[in-house]
Amino acid sequence: MTVIRYSYLVLIITAFGFANPRSAPPGNAGAPGDTNPPCSSCHRVTMNPSRGKVELTFPGGQVWRPGEKQAWLVKITEPDSSRRFGFQLTTRPAGQLTAPASSNTAVNNGYIYHTASQSSYSVEWTPPANTTGDITVYVAALTGRGTSNSNVYTNSYVLKAADSATAPQLDSSKPAVNGASFTAPIAPAAWTTIYGQNLAPAGISRSWRTDDFQNGAMPTALDGVGVRINNKSAAIAYISPTQLNVLSPDDTALGSVTVEVTTPAGVSAPATVTLTALAPAFFCFDPQNRRYAAALSATYETLGPANLFAGAITPRPAKPGEIILLYGTGFGSDTTSLRVTIGGVEAKVAYAGLTTPGLYQLNVEVPALPTGDHTLIANIGGVSTQPNVYLAITH
Repeated sequence: MTVIRYSYLVLIITAFGFANPRSAPPGNAGAPGDTNPPCSSCHRVTMNPSRGKVELTFPGGQVWRPGEKQAWLVKITEPDSSRRFGFQLTTRPAGQLTAPASSNTAVNNGYIYHTASQSSYSVEWTPPANTTGDITVYVAALTGRGTSNSNVYTNSYVLKAADSATAPQLDSSKPAVNGASFTAPIAPAAWTTIYGQNLAPAGISRSWRTDDFQNGAMPTALDGVGVRINNKSAAIAYISPTQLNVLSPDDTALGSVTVEVTTPAGVSAPATVTLTALAPAFFCFDPQNRRYAAALSATYETLGPANLFAGAITPRPAKPGEIILLYGTGFGSDTTSLRVTIGGVEAKVAYAGLTTPGLYQLNVEVPALPTGDHTLIANIGGVSTQPNVYLAITH
């Protein structure tokens, strides 16, 4: 557990069962000096069972500015919907806690807490004007039926002071590359990987979640991180301080374009990359320096050498005559000119098309080839996929 210093803000969220159906007395948030474990004076608790969790969402990212109000979302995950949910939250050093309208929350003596049972709560917090340094955030949640059989979940976060947070910096040699081949150039409406430093707030590495989608639309920001390619917003699937995975926006303005990353700490200097109509590439399995294409059988068996994953998964080689599934990105909007060769022999393409935005699936019949590794190449519009990609075949 992180050591708490006085200069840190400590945030603890605790949910309660039937013992206190609408609230709990202040001092049950799990902060230093509070009841520990949280709620154990009234509940028999199990700490951090694997089936649930508590999360705190920071729409503006994990950064704070003196006196600037923030809106946070507490989300409690518990598969047993018959349990009651609630929370209690306190901050140290003291900022100003606010109960948003219609949030079923109230404030008392430096604590904000539930007034009804629900799985998520909105809270507002304004940091004190004179606090400096990092802010450590601790989260706990309880779900229960009465005073026994109660679950407590905990989590922690670090907020960086805005004046000490570093603006994002794009990698000077490869700021943005094809998300399958990890080489330049990039293509419109294709998966793209961005490299650099401080690309997301410190401590954050995550993929998009269901609640990041609004009205079915892919998110263009995660935890305050956004990407613009040729001044158009990209959809973001994954963020971390050193790597972002995005779906580049559809664009007809090809050639040299700029890439910019925005975080709560600032905006990166623009980097120039090449955007081409086609940049086809196969996704590959990570082991053995990405030698083997990410291939599946028609019944979704993993295809590759038997020892490819060191026992975690046991793939099998492809067989001549069977239909296999291959996955890629950057193939453009018209696949009529697509050709695939395996081991230099043209393979019949039974199907080629998008399965989800930016992700192409190619159903290909394996030609009659001897046992061994054979090169896999797709060509569309005169542009070929990356070299040194192989398919393992056996009889």
